[in-house]
Amino acid sequence: MSGGHEHGAGVTPVPGGSGEFLVAIHDHLRHELGTLRHAARLLAAGEVPVEDVRAQVQDSQLSRTYSQFGAFCAMYCRFVHGHHGIEDVHMLPALAEADPSLQPVVDALTADHVRIGGLLRELDVALVEMGPEARTPEEVQPVAEALEALAVALLDHLRVEEQELVPALDRLGLVI
Repeated sequence: MSGGHEHGAGVTPVPGGSGEFLVAIHDHLRHELGTLRHAARLLAAGEVPVEDVRAQVQDSQLSRTYSQFGAFCAMYCRFVHGHHGIEDVHMLPALAEADPSLQPVVDALTADHVRIGGLLRELDVALVEMGPEARTPEEVQPVAEALEALAVALLDHLRVEEQELVPALDRLGLVI
C-alpha cells in the first residue's frame, strides 16, 4: 500500500495481513472525512453555494448515489459506527484474548468508540436541524462544527489504533 499513510500513524503493515486491511479501511475513512471537512468549511464560510458543494461531494467515492451533503454525511456516520461495531465485537476481543497485555489498549479504544459514537449522534442532530434545504453559511455552521469535533477525535483514534494494533495484528497473524 503506497501513499496512503501520510495522514495515519506511519505504520508499515505486513502486505496481505490484517494490519494492512485495517489501514486500508482507515485510509478510506480519512479520505472521505477530508471530503466532508472541505465541503463543510466551504459552506460555512459562504465561499460557494450549497449546490456546488453537493456536486463536489457527489463525486466522492462513498456518495455516488447520494445527492445532498447531509445524506452523504449521515451515511459516513453510519459507516464509522458500523466499522467500530465490528471492531468491538470481533477484532478487539480477539486481540485481548491472543495477547492479554493489549487489554489496556483495547479498553481505551473501546472507550473511544463510545465517545466517537456520541460525536456521531451530535453530527446527526446538527444534520437533521440543518435540513436538506440549507442555503446560508449560518445554517451549515453547526454541522461544520460538529464535523470538526468528530474529525479531531476520529483521526486521533485511527492513529492510535494503527500504532497499537497493526503490529499486534501482524505479529499474531489474526484475521479480521
